[in-house]
Amino acid sequence: IYDRHTMILPMNRVFYKILRNDPLGIEDLEQIDPALHKSLAWMLENSVEGILFETFSIMQTDDEGNTEHIDLCEKGRDRDVTDENKTEYVELLSQYRLQFGTLQQMEAIVDGISITVPLTMLQEFDVREIELLVNGREEIDVDEIRAYTIFQGKFNEQHRIVLWLWQILRAFEPKERSLFLQFVTGAPRLPLDGFDPPFNVTEGAEMDPLNALPTAHTCFNQLVLPRYGDIETFTKKLKYAIQNSAGFQMS
Repeated sequence: IYDRHTMILPMNRVFYKILRNDPLGIEDLEQIDPALHKSLAWMLENSVEGILFETFSIMQTDDEGNTEHIDLCEKGRDRDVTDENKTEYVELLSQYRLQFGTLQQMEAIVDGISITVPLTMLQEFDVREIELLVNGREEIDVDEIRAYTIFQGKFNEQHRIVLWLWQILRAFEPKERSLFLQFVTGAPRLPLDGFDPPFNVTEGAEMDPLNALPTAHTCFNQLVLPRYGDIETFTKKLKYAIQNSAGFQMS
């Protein structure tokens, strides 16, 4: 967020709600633990008298196989769940599963993020927007890339190489577009609020138009292209470049 660089951080949306200090409830539990959510939802809709024999406590086993009895409220292990108090039990168990069960780890992550980005600033965005700020947009719109593009050398919006570039990108599969963005910008998704620096298509004036591959400078979102003689050669060279660009040797 701070450096306007997108990344693939496949965190659950509950994570972003915690960053915003939003309240969590049973509806959020479905994303974390679908089986437990289904069980608790059933409890709320049906009588538990004589069917479930639970107390306001849980048994938890650590990685070494040690079992710990945890109370969800004061003297919870001595308090039976009934139809009268089951709503409170569901709320407490959901809260524990969503927050307190990973409290130490989440506090460490939140503290680390807050060093760079004051968490109060995240209140300006909803959960979906924060997710997009971090991860970018998965759908890659060629016209949007085009709108943020500048040119260097003898290239311009109407140059045949530039027109071929947009034509090739539109014909690409989504995975190929993602590889293309990764090749040029270092990130496989579109930023939420445009490119900074602008997307840059530069003429490789001294590059061999028959054999040279496209090159990129990810720090500047810059794509350098030879003056290929036909779109077939251009397509072949571009595909080869984006599919074989792991590391820095081709960037």
